[in-house]
Amino acid sequence: MPEPNTDLSQGNQTLLRLWPWLAVLPFAVLAWAHWTDDPSIFSSDYAQYLLHAKAIAEGRPYGDVGYISTEHNPLIGPGVQPPGWPLILAPFVALFGTGLLAPKILVTLATCAFLCATALRFSRDDSRTVALLAVAICGVALESDFAINTPLSDLPFAAFLWGLILFVDSDTPLSWRRAVIVWFAGLLVMSVRVLGVALVPGFFLLAILRRRDRAQLLAIACAWSALGMV
Repeated sequence: MPEPNTDLSQGNQTLLRLWPWLAVLPFAVLAWAHWTDDPSIFSSDYAQYLLHAKAIAEGRPYGDVGYISTEHNPLIGPGVQPPGWPLILAPFVALFGTGLLAPKILVTLATCAFLCATALRFSRDDSRTVALLAVAICGVALESDFAINTPLSDLPFAAFLWGLILFVDSDTPLSWRRAVIVWFAGLLVMSVRVLGVALVPGFFLLAILRRRDRAQLLAIACAWSALGMV
C-alpha cells in the first residue's frame, strides 16, 4: 500500500489552524484599498487620544492636551479620554510622533485580532462556514465605513473584549490562576473604553448562571467593583 502523504496531511492541519484568517481576508483587501486615505473631517476624537499619548510620552500631566471642555456643550467630548488606548499609543508616539501611520497599523492589527477571536467564538456554537461568513461580513461592514483610517479606541476595545470572551467562555473550569488573568484583562478592557464597566454586572449574572465557576466569577466581579470604589 502507498504510504500516506504526510506533507499533505501537515499542510491540511496548518490550513485548519489558520482558518479564522480567511474571515479577515475581505477586510484586509478593503483596508489595503483604503490605506492612503486620511480620517474624515468629521472625525476628531482620535486627536485627543494622540495628544494624551503625547503627554504621557513627554512626562506631562495626562490631561494637559490643550482641550477646552465646556458644560454648555457636553456632547462634544469629555475633558479627558480613558487612559488605555493612549497608554498603548504612547511608546509609538514617543518614537514616531503623532503621525497616523503607527496608529493605523495598530488599529488594523486590532481589527484582525477582533475578527479572528469572533470567528473562533462563533465556531463553538455554529459551523466554521457560518462563523467565517458572519465575521467576513462584519469585517467588510467595518471597513466600508473606513474603520482603520481613524485611530479611535473602538476596535482595540472590541479586540480585547472578544479575546476576554473567548478566554472565559470555555468548557474548561475557570481556575484561580485564569481568574487572575481574566481580572487583569477586564481592567484593560475598561481602561480602553468606559463601556467596559458592563463586564461587572455581566460577571455577576454569569456567576448566577454558571455554578461550576461561581466562586471565581464572583471574586472577579467583586474585585472590579471594589477597585471602582477606591
